[in-house]
Amino acid sequence: MRLNRFYKAILISIFVLWCPLVPSFLLGEEEGKNPSALQNEQNKQQKVDPSQGVQQKVSSELNIKAGHVEQIDKEHRLASDYVVISYQDILLQADKTTYNVSTLEFIAEGNAVLEQKDMKIAGDKMEFNMKTGAGTFHNARLTVKDEFIIEAEKIEKIGEDKFRVNNMVFTSCTQPTPHWSISCGEATIHIDHYITLRGPTLKVKNIPVFYFPYLKWPLKRERSTGFLLPNIGSSTLRGMIVSNAFFWAINRSMDATFFLDYNSKLGWGRGAQYRYVLDERSQGNAYGYYLTDRDTESKRYNFKLLHNQKMGWGFRAGASVDYLSDLGFRQDFERDFRVTSSRSIRSWGFLNWSRSYYSFSLQASELQTHFIGGDYVTMRNLPSMTFSGRSQRLGGSPFYFSFETSFTKPTRMYKYKDGSEKETSFSRIDLYPQISAPFTGLKWLTITPSFGLRETVYDKQVDPDSQQVLDGTLHRRYYQFAVSIIGPVFTKIFDTPDNSYSPKFKHIIEPRISYHYVSEVTNQDRVILNDATDFSFPFNEMRFSLINRFLAKRRDPTTGQLVPWEFLTLEVSQFYSLDPTLGTSFGRNYNKLRGVVIGTREIHAFSPLQTRVTFSPHPQFQISTRLIYNLYQRDLQSVAINGYFQHKDRIGLNASYYRSLPIEEGIIPGHIVGTNGWFNLQKKRWEFTYSFNYNFQLHRLLQGGAGVKYNTQCCGFLFKFTKFHFGWRQVTEFRIMVDLKNIGSLANYF
Repeated sequence: MRLNRFYKAILISIFVLWCPLVPSFLLGEEEGKNPSALQNEQNKQQKVDPSQGVQQKVSSELNIKAGHVEQIDKEHRLASDYVVISYQDILLQADKTTYNVSTLEFIAEGNAVLEQKDMKIAGDKMEFNMKTGAGTFHNARLTVKDEFIIEAEKIEKIGEDKFRVNNMVFTSCTQPTPHWSISCGEATIHIDHYITLRGPTLKVKNIPVFYFPYLKWPLKRERSTGFLLPNIGSSTLRGMIVSNAFFWAINRSMDATFFLDYNSKLGWGRGAQYRYVLDERSQGNAYGYYLTDRDTESKRYNFKLLHNQKMGWGFRAGASVDYLSDLGFRQDFERDFRVTSSRSIRSWGFLNWSRSYYSFSLQASELQTHFIGGDYVTMRNLPSMTFSGRSQRLGGSPFYFSFETSFTKPTRMYKYKDGSEKETSFSRIDLYPQISAPFTGLKWLTITPSFGLRETVYDKQVDPDSQQVLDGTLHRRYYQFAVSIIGPVFTKIFDTPDNSYSPKFKHIIEPRISYHYVSEVTNQDRVILNDATDFSFPFNEMRFSLINRFLAKRRDPTTGQLVPWEFLTLEVSQFYSLDPTLGTSFGRNYNKLRGVVIGTREIHAFSPLQTRVTFSPHPQFQISTRLIYNLYQRDLQSVAINGYFQHKDRIGLNASYYRSLPIEEGIIPGHIVGTNGWFNLQKKRWEFTYSFNYNFQLHRLLQGGAGVKYNTQCCGFLFKFTKFHFGWRQVTEFRIMVDLKNIGSLANYF
């Protein structure tokens, strides 16, 4: 017991003697000074002025570098002469800094800069707490991810990545006088989330152009919920236009957009779009728009649905629905020439199965086509089922067997402009087995004979004299025999080691001869024509063709290896009828939209001569032509030219030309040229686009347009002119758009 008391007395004595020395000892550790010297001068201001600067460690995470450090009192220090302070992920630089070693509160003055994560703040003066991350910055400039710049009288950091700003200017421009900016008295900034502005004003240079009472805008690259920038303008069709939209980012795989538009001539428009990706096998989108036409008081709408679904065991499903109140809706609201010029509205759905050699398809479809005169036809297949088997060998024999069977229930309804209607509906079962025996014993010669039998059963038929549809089963039957001969194939290789295009060329001459016989078709005059399956006629013909292929060894840009590239293809072909009472099959087809047979009705032994040329010296350039020359009329029956050219991201051109001459009955005349393209100058500072489609037959520009866009570091200005002149769409439209970097686009139509 006495011994324990003795030990306690010794410990107490040591504590009493050393306690006054501990603070001085610790201070000496901080400043790198002698502890005894600091103990004698602890109430006096001390100076440290080493010639090579001072580096301090107040805590394990705080590191201070400065050219000069002074101790103001027990808790405070003054660092000057280029101060650099680091703490965790924070870096502070200033000319002069006063700080508290306990609370880690800093007051920085003179070229003060604070960096943390993706943001940087520079100001005249700042008070900042390293521990809490809160602070106030005066006459400051905040830069976020080198994408946004915010200048303000005062910026308060109220969270790790949250700020409150007063009297600020917000922009993405780095110019002294920004091309565009948004100014407001008060705002809240949440990095990687949103910026909330109260009473902001949009300015171009220093000129106010738009005022918002309240604006909340995302500061992140990911999709964000919020209102989109409105579009304001005018149109000869819709009048004054104010378009608004709200975007809802539901989750990473779903989003929705809601529209509310004002059209002074048409009325209020409401719409929504929903997009989704359920998984890697399922995706789609739905769109709907509705308004009540102010002039006609009619309900006008458009609904679209697109869905694709991959399932197991070889199943795949999909649907595409396009439902319009009237075709004029598309003309009034769409700007794509391909969409506005289309006279057809189509919807379909399918369920497909494919396994090994077999496949099954269940489809439902509707196609509505409007004609210029005001009539339209609606064709439905509800349903259409097909089961087929690809060519496969029968045991060890040289024969290959394939088949195709189908069941279809088509409906065709004509509606004429006088209000009258005509509807035809029937059911059809089609069986079409084929057998072939290809001979490939020689590398330069391939001979393939084939035989097929076709049986089609209808539940209705048409009377040949009155053309009235009658009830009653109809059997249509015919068989066909064909032989295809490819070769002999001639090949020549040219070594050109000094050629800059290719070190080796190859020329292939490939002649082809085929024979095709179709027997007399029973009851063809009683068949209700609906599509190509119903349209058939007998023929006994041969086809001759000669193909020249030119290949070169070109270096693959991805692998660097030399690979063959077919840069030129020439093909000449012609049909010859062996039966003087029958014509050839060339050009004969059935137009299911109008329900008429297209093609010459005159019987000639030789068909027109076809020539195809495809020239593609590089994947970014191609031109192809198709010429059809009528030997009997000694004139070109049709000419088609298509081509494209693209050079990296600097220029892209597409062009097409088509002309057909009605030199024989059944040939539909046409004479149209179309082209579109774009090119850039000065590294995309200037972007130019153009497009036009001209009908020489009507001497009318169907569609034409040109646009120019000027891009700066932080915005772009677009001016575009477009004119539509076809059918009932005759519109001239100008478009002005301002694209603000990291903000969005403001567009005007007039």
